[in-house]
Amino acid sequence: MKLFNTHQKQNNQYFTHFTPVNASVELEYSLQRQKEKFLYIISSFLNQRFNVIEKIVLNEYWGYFNNDSISEIFFHLAINSFLYYIGYREEETLVKVNLREKAKELIEKSKNSNSFFYDNLPTENLKKEHLFYFYKNLEIIPRTEEYPVSILSDVLHDFFIFSVLLASC
Repeated sequence: MKLFNTHQKQNNQYFTHFTPVNASVELEYSLQRQKEKFLYIISSFLNQRFNVIEKIVLNEYWGYFNNDSISEIFFHLAINSFLYYIGYREEETLVKVNLREKAKELIEKSKNSNSFFYDNLPTENLKKEHLFYFYKNLEIIPRTEEYPVSILSDVLHDFFIFSVLLASC
């Protein structure tokens, strides 16, 4: 199945286009690419290489996105939900203090760009399954005998509802 057109010259510039062969295949491919980026970023964060996530979240364009790109929107939501989960919702004994503090710091520092993001978020095409896709088969915090159940799915559900409500206001 052909997914891409080759480079085409238009107005003296080269562009690569998605061919709308199958919109669901295109979305799946796009989500997978964003998920790979997401996994790299959170593994860097959990290994205390904070510069990787800082370059993205503290970038002046963090709140901007392509309205047509569901995968970009959910990448943004996945990063924000991850920071929220680590910073505020996971059990304190399961998250290192410096990770929790860094997550809170990044949330605080990115308030302006996140405000712009939520003000312009198109809520009509958002499906919580797309957010859950980023976390599929992912265990951020290993479970212990004391804490055998992950709260991540509940946090993601709450975060998604909060995001849609915030964007709707």
